Amino acid sequence: MKTLALRSPLLWVGVLLLAALIGALVFSDSVADLARASADYQRRIQQVLSTGP
Repeated sequence: MKTLALRSPLLWVGVLLLAALIGALVFSDSVADLARASADYQRRIQQVLSTGP
């Protein structure tokens, strides 16, 4: 049974697809957080520049 599971390419394709899906979800979450932080930072810079010294 073990050797059959190890040799089955369809099983590995499923495992790889699942891993890719999880990776994409985690990556998109971190990218969204990064974009939000960047937007906040840019907004703060814009406020500082618009108020002036």
